[in-house]
This record gives sequence, C-alpha cells and structure tokens, in this order.
Amino acid sequence: MDWLGFPAVPSVSASGSVQGRKADLKYERHPRPKLSWKLHDLPEQEHVIESDAIIGIVPVNQHLQDDYSLLYVELDASQTSHPAERTFFRTIIINKPPPDLITDFTPSGRSCWQLKHDNDFAGRFRDQIEAGQSPVHVVLSTKSGFGHADKVYENLIKPFLLHNGCAAHTVHRTTSTDSIGLFCKTLAKPAGEAGKSLMIILVSGDGGVVDLVNGMLPATTEGDAMHSVKATNAKFEPQHFGLVPVGTGNALAHSSKLSLDRTLGMSALMRGYPEFLPVFTVRFSPPATVVQPAGDGAPSLPSREQAQRVTEVFGAVVFSWALHAALVADSDTPAYRKLGAERFKVAAGENLFPPGGGRSHAYRGKLLLQRSGHHAWEEVSRNTHSYVLATLCSKLEENFTISPASQPLDGRLRVLHFGPRNDNPSSMVGDRIVGLMEKAYDGGKHVSDADVGYEEIGSLRLEMNEDDDETVDESHAGPGRWRRVCVDGKIFACEPGTIIEVTAQEKDRPKVLKMVSGSFLE
Repeated sequence: MDWLGFPAVPSVSASGSVQGRKADLKYERHPRPKLSWKLHDLPEQEHVIESDAIIGIVPVNQHLQDDYSLLYVELDASQTSHPAERTFFRTIIINKPPPDLITDFTPSGRSCWQLKHDNDFAGRFRDQIEAGQSPVHVVLSTKSGFGHADKVYENLIKPFLLHNGCAAHTVHRTTSTDSIGLFCKTLAKPAGEAGKSLMIILVSGDGGVVDLVNGMLPATTEGDAMHSVKATNAKFEPQHFGLVPVGTGNALAHSSKLSLDRTLGMSALMRGYPEFLPVFTVRFSPPATVVQPAGDGAPSLPSREQAQRVTEVFGAVVFSWALHAALVADSDTPAYRKLGAERFKVAAGENLFPPGGGRSHAYRGKLLLQRSGHHAWEEVSRNTHSYVLATLCSKLEENFTISPASQPLDGRLRVLHFGPRNDNPSSMVGDRIVGLMEKAYDGGKHVSDADVGYEEIGSLRLEMNEDDDETVDESHAGPGRWRRVCVDGKIFACEPGTIIEVTAQEKDRPKVLKMVSGSFLE
C-alpha cells in the first residue's frame, strides 16, 4: 500500500482527451499517486495533478459513458497568503480516463455525496425543495483561525456546489457567538424533529463544531432541568455535516483524517461517508460561567447579571484543566491569534516559566477515574496536577499527537494526566513538562513515559481545591485563574470547590449529528 492507501501497482496509461484535446494519459499509484498527461498538439509539456489534490471523478452524463469530470483543487503559487485563501476549485473533462483512476476516485455507494448524482437526493428533499427551502446549508464561521471562511467559500465551496447542481444552497455567516446555536434552533433541529436530514457544510475550526453540538444538544443552564436535553424526539433524524477546517488547531479535522490530502475536506464531502459524531458530557456543580472570547483585550468574565452559567455542556474534542486549559484561555487574544498554532506554544512557555522565575503552578485537586465498563471510582494518587485532559481525538494540532491510541470517531474517551509526585513537588517543573510535550510532537511518545497516566475511561471526576489565595502574574491576574477548564476551545470559569464529571457518550443521549470523515483516505 502507498502513502494514501492505494495498492502499489505499476502505472496505467490510456489514450483519450482532456478538455476536448487528444492526449496520452498516465495514472500512477506508486510511489506517489498522480495523474499526468501530454497533449498530442503540445507533446513537450507534461501536466500533472497529484492525487492528494483530487476531490473526485464522476461521469459527465449517463449518455456519455466515456466522458468524466475530474474535480480537484489547485494552489495559486503566485500568491503568498495562507494556503486556505489561495486554494481554488478546478475541473476538467477527460475522455477515456485510466480505469484505475475511476476506481480510486469515484464516490462509492456509501458516500455522503448528496448532490445531483445522488439518485435519492430529490426524493428525500422534495418537500423542502418544493417549499423553496434549500437542503444544503453552508455555515461560515467568520472569526475562526485567520478569518479565511469567506474566501474558502468563494474560491472552493461555491464553485464545487454550482458544478454539482446545488445553486440553491443557503449561506449563513456568523455574526456572534450565538449564530451557530441559532442556526440549530431555527433550522437544523426542527428538520431533525421532522424526520429530515440537512447537509451542513461547516467552514470552521473546532469551536464551530462544539457550537453545532451544543446547538443540537443545548447546554443546560442554571435553573434548567438536568434531563431536558434527553427529551429529544426518539425518531430524530441525525443531521449530516462536512467540516472544512479553517481554525487554528483543527483537532477534529486532523484526528478524523480530513487533512490527509490538500482538498480542505472537499474530497470527504464527495467520497466520504457519514458516521455518528461521538460526544462527551461535562457536568459542573456548582454551575460554571462561560468566559467571553476576547475582543481587543484578554478574555473576560461577564458581569454577574450578564453571565451565562451552565451545569452541563457537550464536547466532541477535548476537556482539560491545568496547563492545557490555561494556555488555550491565555492565548485567546487578537495578538496571539496572529501567531496561528504557535500561539499555544508561546502561552505554554509563559505558564511554564513565569516572569520573575519560580516554578509553574501545581493545580490542587482530587482526580478520580472510572474505567470503561466499570462502576468503581479510582483516585489518582497525586494531590497536585500539571496536566489533566480527556479526549475523543488523537491530535490537537496536525503534528501534536496527544492520544495515539484514538481512532477516527471511535467514541472512546481517553484521559492523559501528569503532575508533581506527592513526595517531590519539584519532580514536574517547566523543563520536564516541555520534554513531555516535545514527545507528543514526536508521534505521541509521551504516553510511554513513566510519569504520564494514559488510558481509556468511561468517566472522569475532578474535585477542585483551588482558592484565590495565591498571587499570580499581573498579566494574567484575576480570581479563578487556576479554576478555568476548556471544552473544545471554549473556556469555563469554576467556583471554589467545584466538582466536574466528564462522561463518554451516554446511552440515553440521542445521536444527533453525523460527520463525514476522511477515513477512506487511509
């Protein structure tokens, strides 16, 4: 097998045409898959499309059996902006393409392709189409990452949809942190309750996914009944979504293999197939306060009158406390965001090596684990912690493998934790933690370290023992600094003595979302 999962077989040549001009075509699967051709009227010039740029190949018309449309992406090398801004949709018509090319890149019967070539598309969405309602919705998270969502839509998604007969799609641009939740409340959730499945193309980072999850399974706020979200219609039709990653870390995209090619998730939209998106539940007692994203300054807590206090939220990527939550929270400013994924390393350095010297903070609390399939709680024999993280994903960044045992959308919650030994508070200092993180960038080797706990769990229980009695650096001063937790990039501030439980997908929770993964690329 080669690097993209294709059989390592010799190249296949064919005589045909490209855009109506006769050509000699060659498709190679090994060592690096690619399609190349030379036009008969321009034989000295070779044209090449690498296979990791191919979205798919489909018949032009059922009556023209030898004509195929090859859909692919092209990176504009004349520009120097971020690759997401200069990735363009392209298509060419090939007459008599090499058979192996057709085999490798034609959407299968399981694919998520709900466009004009899906024979059941019109039938399933007839009522919506006749009512003038589009079943395809593009949600643009305008503040994700470097703000590329609009350009990605114009350069890539829009022409892709137009080419495939979806001119009537609807575009939604986020204008606030509530935009995706409102989309779920007014469109996606009612569709599911009516037995209809929308096709959602989410142009976002991980934050947009958690907004989508909590919009379909709304967070329980203070005063709500804890069982309210469990009352979802048992016949609820899951909503399908494809992720076009434009965030900073893009943990879910990297973990679900969407980044194995250069199509920004478009190949998965065409050739992938939808699978249930597993989620975990986070419960706070007493309720936690949602920290508002940064405007021009640092992230801030709203006034008590305006605060959104929650007892229950859902995640699909990661829950964390201690270092990971701190660096995510501290780096949520415009100045940090300009650094891209590097912002996390910079913030980590500031947390591990405080200005003025001294050791990094050891977070006080009790950590208990409930192993998968067991009912008993087992306490971690450590009073202080440096890193506590539970995740459904293998990667938090493209090269940061936090949980190497995790597989795409497998629904298995795994915990990773480490901290100072009770008999030696100096055993986990900044340099030691940096060394462990470097191992995570080296294919996830940190999990083999004797000081790191790593295993599959059913639940995690955290009992915080952090008050506001410690002086902190003025740049990050404020009550509750050591009681911040992260759920898929969103920050929650906890009260002293807060107890948190994180639980893997619960049987009585409805599965409301299906995601198109890139597993087929392996």
